[in-house]
Amino acid sequence: MKKVISAIIILLVFATIISHASIAATDEFKAFLAKELQGQYYDESRVSYAGRTFEKLGYINAAGAGKYTITNSKQVVKDYISGLGKNYGLYVVAHGNSSPCFTMDSSSNSQTISTSDISGIWHLVFIDSCSVMSTDTMASAFKTVGYSQRVSMGWYDVIYSGASYEWWGYFYPVAGTTNLRAAALSAADRCNNNTPIKAWGDKENWNGKAW
Repeated sequence: MKKVISAIIILLVFATIISHASIAATDEFKAFLAKELQGQYYDESRVSYAGRTFEKLGYINAAGAGKYTITNSKQVVKDYISGLGKNYGLYVVAHGNSSPCFTMDSSSNSQTISTSDISGIWHLVFIDSCSVMSTDTMASAFKTVGYSQRVSMGWYDVIYSGASYEWWGYFYPVAGTTNLRAAALSAADRCNNNTPIKAWGDKENWNGKAW
């Protein structure tokens, strides 16, 4: 009888482990830095902060823990955006504008990524570029508007590298502790620099944690 009970307990424990594993977050993300910003302290530091924040929220870094991709190629970013798999998180540091678009090489129009280049259904996106989130156009392209637990974030006006870096320093500790809007505004309120943060999507109900 004891052997039967022990066997049942072992089976229950094993089932619990399997169950927990099946519901564990599996979202992946990648972080990209425009090559022309390579070597710039604030730019390298903010992409590092962002990567750590995504990892803190439970996203798996598809490039490897703590790593990010430096590129001047639009196609490299598009390959990830259009790729199949668990790519539900994205972070990009690049120049941008309210068109909206962002570019991996501001010296070449051919390296600009616009809404027509966006595909897939995303969970958490942050485009760290000037004015890209001034409207919900880019967020809508990422399919984060009108859905639960999906948000696109960025800046609704000009952002300077040092200001973005400062904001990330305050956002990282509060990320995941409250809804994304509250966390973002809390970080902005502590900044000395102007940080015109904007979030589109389920910003008041979701804390950004990976699915």
